[in-house]
Amino acid sequence: MTDATDLKPCPFCGGTNVEHNEPPVMRMRNYHVAACEDCCADAPLTEWNERAPSPAVQRVVEEMKRVIALGPFASNARSWQVWCSDWIALLEGEGK
Repeated sequence: MTDATDLKPCPFCGGTNVEHNEPPVMRMRNYHVAACEDCCADAPLTEWNERAPSPAVQRVVEEMKRVIALGPFASNARSWQVWCSDWIALLEGEGK
């Protein structure tokens, strides 16, 4: 489970006043939520930090995949492929 100290800002308003709550009604089910005190948004704690990658990030990832698919095109092609692969892993992880 996500630790309450690792919560990202609110995905709706960008607020950083985010709290880990355990609604009394749900205590028996071990249900925890993250709640933004600024805009009152809430979500299950396990999903709060999940973000879909932005369209810009998706475009960069697709372009890097295209570069990798070109195969060897220069003496340093392998290093470019590794570099692109590393960045793809990092950028695709941005939504998590």
